[in-house]
Amino acid sequence: RGTVESDYGARASISDDWGATWSEIVVGGVANGSYVNGAFKYGVGLLWVVGNGGYIWYSEDRGDSWTEITGTTTGVAVELWDIHSPPDDSALLYAVGDSNTIIKSEDTGASWSSVTGPADGTENLYTVDVDSEYRFYVGGQIDAGEECLWVTEDGGTNYTAVTFTGSTTASGEVRRFR
Repeated sequence: RGTVESDYGARASISDDWGATWSEIVVGGVANGSYVNGAFKYGVGLLWVVGNGGYIWYSEDRGDSWTEITGTTTGVAVELWDIHSPPDDSALLYAVGDSNTIIKSEDTGASWSSVTGPADGTENLYTVDVDSEYRFYVGGQIDAGEECLWVTEDGGTNYTAVTFTGSTTASGEVRRFR
């Protein structure tokens, strides 16, 4: 029932009534030029946000307090754009970012490992949607004029390009309706 959206700054907004009303939440610890790029809500109170420098923050109390996961922990220093978890496993997380970056945590963000991205020359990944540990979608940009959408069924070993009719600018946000 709840939704969380990010803003290009140190804040996000949350709604508990399907978007009829919104409350701004300030992401604690976002400083030194850091900002929020993507946000994800899992369950009642667990919020995740990602930003530049490989930073990830999470809140277990709907944004009242925040825990910072630094680029040292994630192993990346690039801009992260999105984070997502499968519907039935809150311990498993995938985050995506610049330079074809995909990182994965299997322990609710305590440790992170790198996952190989699509080998198509993708420069930046802006969105991820996760079905399971092995099946997820990533979308991004090959260059300024060409966007792409990929699916993997084996956790990132192989990717298949997803083609769709109509607009080719749909890779900025990917979410499956379940």
